[in-house]
Amino acid sequence: MLATHRLMCSVSLTRSMVTQCSSGCPTNRCRKRSSKLQLILIPLSSRTTPASSGAILKHILTRPHYGWAEIPIEKWRCTMAMCLALALPPKLKKVASVLGLKHQKADDKIALQMSKPRRPRGNEDPKGTYWFDDPERLQALYDYCKQDVECERELYRWLPPLVSAEQSLWCLDQVINDRGFYTDGALIKKAIAISTAAERAIQDELVAITGGAIETPGQVDKLLAWLSSHGCPLADLQKATLAHALRRTNLSPEVRRVLELRREAAHAAANKFPAMQAWRCVDGRIRGAFKFHGAATGRWSAGGPQPQNFRKEVDNVAAKFDAVMAGDLEKVQALGAPLEVIGDISRAAICAPLGYRLVHGDYSAIESRATAWIASEKDKLAQWKRFDETGDPHDEPYYQLGRALGFPEEMARARGKVADLAFGYGGGLGAYRNMAGEDDTATDTQVEGFKQTWRARHPQTV
Repeated sequence: MLATHRLMCSVSLTRSMVTQCSSGCPTNRCRKRSSKLQLILIPLSSRTTPASSGAILKHILTRPHYGWAEIPIEKWRCTMAMCLALALPPKLKKVASVLGLKHQKADDKIALQMSKPRRPRGNEDPKGTYWFDDPERLQALYDYCKQDVECERELYRWLPPLVSAEQSLWCLDQVINDRGFYTDGALIKKAIAISTAAERAIQDELVAITGGAIETPGQVDKLLAWLSSHGCPLADLQKATLAHALRRTNLSPEVRRVLELRREAAHAAANKFPAMQAWRCVDGRIRGAFKFHGAATGRWSAGGPQPQNFRKEVDNVAAKFDAVMAGDLEKVQALGAPLEVIGDISRAAICAPLGYRLVHGDYSAIESRATAWIASEKDKLAQWKRFDETGDPHDEPYYQLGRALGFPEEMARARGKVADLAFGYGGGLGAYRNMAGEDDTATDTQVEGFKQTWRARHPQTV
């Protein structure tokens, strides 16, 4: 089961260009740029297992459009995944240093230089495209590639393999990331247009109110200074701080409006759409968004649009979707702050392509059930079992906890869930504040009381 020493590759970036992968996506989603490849290849036997950091060779070099036979994913071993499973740095340069390997990763300066066009010289056409491809630089690039192979090979020999179950899971991860998920291109474009118009309107109003002292809502220091000079000193511009400040009754109309504009602009969920646009391939799919073993616990993390943390579903999604698709800022404003509306429909951008249906599933209250099972909270497990059998909302443990915390019936389920998730993993006031919405008015003393009530109801967990 030998690996990279059977696959000696010297990759020349002398004709760097964005190419297309077999699915039609630019290869900047498959490790940025590809190029004309100059390869020294020792053929792989049927028993050989190729290894690479992040399986980069699999994604770029072995695609069928290069005329190579596809290497089955089951034969690949990813040293990046193997590093992550051991809580080692995923980057080749960093892990080689940490482990004190004999072969360190080479300086990539030459690769970066040769992957970009150089400036025209002397009598060369100023509109032409030229590259660093002289023999000296080519040899330096070959040496760089060889050193990377040596480093990769030594790392592979040092690392223990993933256990069988994790290796199979990694293979599934590659299939999922290669296939990607389809996105609604029309909605993405409309949402970006509405966001751009809304951001411009916010900026214009800020300039008008502050006399040009503040030009954008992102100028935090200037905003804090202006607010302080107008009788509203704040420690920061976090969501909770703004919500608390807006409850003041002595704010001038100008200060109140500046606070509202800052709050309207601070909707990170609206930024999902530019990220989706940047990552979207020409066939409408987003690929490579999920990072295997991205967290220390072994769970996935994500890059780019980060589909795992899209805003949860809200009311009136259909009307908000229709307003955005109409491309009318005033219609969107009638439903709420435009950037908030955009964020509310971000999940709608993930959809089925024409002729298909989107089917999804989710574990019901997995965090609450798992902690109860691990801690042997038999009463809570019995509550969840009863809820599964009856389907009665009043039997749901979240609702029952919310009522025990003193919330009215219409708020009990939502507030009970926040408390259960916040306190179930050792959290306290900070965790509760992070999960509670802006409309939560509980004082610090009350939240402490919620925590003590939760702990009294979960003696096995505590």
